[in-house]
Amino acid sequence: MRRFLLVFFAGLLIAAGTPAPRGVMASGSGARQVASAAKPCKKGYKRVNGLCKKQPATTKTFKLKAVQVAGFTAVDAQGNIYADSGTTSVVKFSPAGKVLAQWDGLHADGDRPDPAGGIAIDGQGNVFVVDTDANRIVKLSLSLHALAQWGGYGIAPGQFIQPEGIAVDAQGNIYVADTGNSRIQKLSPDGSASNVWDNGNDLRNPVAVAVDQHGAVYVVDVGYNRVVKLSPSGQRLAVWTNLGSTSNYYGVDLTVGKAGNVYVADPGDTEILKLSPSGSELDSWSSDALSGYTFVGVTLSPQGTVYASECPNSNLPPAYCRTVKLSSGGQTLTVWQSGANPIAPGTKVDIGGYGLYLRCLGQGSPTVIFESGYGFTSGEWSYLQPQVAGQTRVCAYDRAGIGYSDARPNSTNASGLQTVKELHTLLQKANIPGPYVLAGHSFGGIFIRLFTESYRSEIAGMVLIDSSHEDQCVALNDSTCGAGSGEIPDGFATTFQQLDAATGGVVKGSLRDLPLVVLTQNVRLPACLDCMGNGANGQVWANFQRDLASASSNSIHVVAMRSGHLIPFEQPGLVIEAVRQVIDTARSTSHVLSPCGAAFQQLGGQCMS
Repeated sequence: MRRFLLVFFAGLLIAAGTPAPRGVMASGSGARQVASAAKPCKKGYKRVNGLCKKQPATTKTFKLKAVQVAGFTAVDAQGNIYADSGTTSVVKFSPAGKVLAQWDGLHADGDRPDPAGGIAIDGQGNVFVVDTDANRIVKLSLSLHALAQWGGYGIAPGQFIQPEGIAVDAQGNIYVADTGNSRIQKLSPDGSASNVWDNGNDLRNPVAVAVDQHGAVYVVDVGYNRVVKLSPSGQRLAVWTNLGSTSNYYGVDLTVGKAGNVYVADPGDTEILKLSPSGSELDSWSSDALSGYTFVGVTLSPQGTVYASECPNSNLPPAYCRTVKLSSGGQTLTVWQSGANPIAPGTKVDIGGYGLYLRCLGQGSPTVIFESGYGFTSGEWSYLQPQVAGQTRVCAYDRAGIGYSDARPNSTNASGLQTVKELHTLLQKANIPGPYVLAGHSFGGIFIRLFTESYRSEIAGMVLIDSSHEDQCVALNDSTCGAGSGEIPDGFATTFQQLDAATGGVVKGSLRDLPLVVLTQNVRLPACLDCMGNGANGQVWANFQRDLASASSNSIHVVAMRSGHLIPFEQPGLVIEAVRQVIDTARSTSHVLSPCGAAFQQLGGQCMS
């Protein structure tokens, strides 16, 4: 799910939007063969105006029976494909689309299905799957029987926070992109920790890893939006930047062939890049064969054939994703489509003629309520929810008109106060009483502060995750504060005015002594796609975050040193720790937060005075 959401987020972060896909640029893809009248065109060519022109390959399409395919694949020596299902399963299917085996062990939490992370196959026929939400690696047989599992949540060697990509070298060593810890971990064939590579914070958000026949390791680091090449001992050999056809490059997966060529899935440019061992671009293949789709995963068969995962270039469920086989020129030869309907793991609750989608996990009080950023669905919390659910009940929902929720009957009244009223009604109708710990990211921080002003007696604590500030329209000359669009037709400015009215226009002290943790992006992070950036705007944003921390006399302020704006994805451990500390404080007799300390610092945070 995280890989799928990154595609959606990449589109939101690209200011100019995603360009129309380019045509296939493979060498020879547009070649012509001059033919005489006496000789027929060879296979694959057709006579047009006296010339033999190469014709597109015929695409075969198979619909898998009752299963889904999502964003990760691997292929064995017989051409069988292994894919995560977007739910609880890894599925194995034949080239003809017959489902051969299925493993349903991807249960980070029994109440909620969730996709796997990366998949890799070693030379002995073992299948390795990253179970992202469970922070573990699972070893399976080719028939998908579980053989072993390793890992767990944490920062120690052999532990993981939101692991993503995986690769296996010729000696059976396993390489894992430990995304939430900003590092690559190398495991021995028996699963024991061998090496941990972070190169002094050189890696920020690694999501994919591959290894060539010489032992060199290649990493897609979405935090710095680049590909890093490491030696077999983990030393940096090269950094490849400015990839792709436009500035929209946003790599999320990669693989490497026997000749040393590297293939990168780039959903920002809706293409797969083929790079030489030195990082120069050899070719690029767009996903125009399936209009509206973009590549989110890429792998090679043992014979060197390229397979890719494609998902809609929009916020649709993973059930609409598919696996494709590509020719050497990037043409789509085979498509395997999902054969199951989209699965919504939560419920839809009627709040008065229209329904809002709600997903809750765990048990206990207080209940944590996650509020997503503007335009983002409850899927933003797909990794964090199971991690928090071991401590208490935790819920996420889709606001009206997005995700699985219905649109409002009259969207012209879609201000912040209306959103707050709808959330409160949803919780009442679903029989989820307070007290609540509210955690809001970006513009979601505005919603939860407005909710607190409206229902203060029901709130036990708050976590603001790089939250918007009511004064940002003027200070940042924010164009989003105008007439509005999407889920807030009345514009951000109206909601900001409503919050101003509720607080009397003063942030400091507005939450009194409510337990509050403020997490802030590192505005000085270099080469950051989703940061406010260096200079005046970054300083203004940092000042806003300090102002938000002053809203309560009982607060902690932490800077996420490896994160831009997307802290829930780039440093999820900080969010988990912040929520945990607020829960513990709400349950204590004193209701006083402990001083900011080592727990945040070990996770890459910096405590602010």
